[in-house]
Parts: sequence; structure tokens; C-alpha cells
Amino acid sequence: MCRLFALHSDQPITADFWSLDAPYSLLSQSRFNADGTGLGWIDEHGAPQVAKKPVAAYASERFGQIATAVRSRAMIAHVRLSSGTGHSDENTHPFLQDGILSAHNGVLEVTEQMKERVRELGAAHHVRGTTDSEWMAALITGEVAAHGGDLRGGVVAALDWIARNVPVYSVNVLVLKDEELIAVRLPATNELWVLEREATTSAPREALDQSSATRAPAARTSPASTRW
Repeated sequence: MCRLFALHSDQPITADFWSLDAPYSLLSQSRFNADGTGLGWIDEHGAPQVAKKPVAAYASERFGQIATAVRSRAMIAHVRLSSGTGHSDENTHPFLQDGILSAHNGVLEVTEQMKERVRELGAAHHVRGTTDSEWMAALITGEVAAHGGDLRGGVVAALDWIARNVPVYSVNVLVLKDEELIAVRLPATNELWVLEREATTSAPREALDQSSATRAPAARTSPASTRW
């Protein structure tokens, strides 16, 4: 099972705590999700950027360099566990298509009907690899264009089409355009973890002490190590 992470902030920050330092960081998770590593973000000019390689994060010096250097208001990250498709740049997440960044964990069947729908939307040229995730990304990209650039409308239309037309085991997807971030986890019985934090003038570096109901994942920092 792949692992996903997304961050949205009111000011540019790094994600090195969640990527490298937290007890359940992406670096730690890459020991079990070792088939690819990627980070997508919106840079200081508002342009989408992506850095990815079909290698494990723990084996990549570049991963640590990027995680500590990139400062952004919005970013997504992915560590991959392949379900059978090959290790290549094309199969590594996130995908960048027409300014839309996306990353996925899950399994759906890419039928001929789905491929035809992507062709109808004029988005089949985005598919360069062999994963179901990239076909879903292309479907989202095509639907966003069909909805006049409306990210939410495109994502809803794409997932609604998938739910009605193709076999789905699970869909857990992050989609980022400009600084609009959408996270969806299907079916709805699966838990989507969202942590919302506010920095205030009285406590701008409040320590982080968070965990899920099951205590995993859990993360704790001292005030000095919390970055805003």
C-alpha cells in the first residue's frame, strides 16, 4: 500500500519534519514502500513543480535534500508500493498534467471504457506509464478542463464516473492545482486523517503533540523544532 502526505499552509514552510523527522515519517514508511518516491509543490511563482524517482526514499540522498530545501504553501508527497507495474519515472507519483499535481493509493480496473472516456476528454496523451493511477489522473485532468478549470467540479465528476463505471477496490487521491488542495478517500468507511493547526501571535511555535485514536501514527516535537 502506497503512502500519501499533503500540506497546505498560510505561508511557505518546509515539510522536513513530516518527511524526515517524525516517528512515522515518509522516510520511515519508505522502508515498507520502497518502489518510488516523489514530491510535488507550488513554487514561489505559483508554478507546479515535481521531483520523483523510482527509488526508496531511505535510499535517496536527493529526497532529504528536497524535503529540507523546498518551502511552499502547498505540497503533496508519495512513497510507492507497486501492485505489479514496473519501476520507472513514468509510474512514479506525483503526476503533473496541465498544471495539476496528483498522487494516488488504491486499486481500480482500467477498462477499455475508461480509456475511451479519457480519450473523449482529450487527456489520453498524458498517460505515459502503465499504472491505473496515471489513467485516473488523466481522467481528472480531462474532467477539470471540461469543467472550465474548476478543480473540485472536475474531481467530483471523475470520481463519480469511476464509481459508476469501473470496478474499484479503493481510491485514495490527492489533487493539487495552484494552491487548491483536494483529498479524497473512498470508500467512505476508510478514515481520512486531517490535522488542522493554527499559529497565533501568542503561541506561534506551539509544540506538536498529535496522534490518531489508535495512537498510530503519532508525532511529538518540542516548540523549537516546530516550523511555521
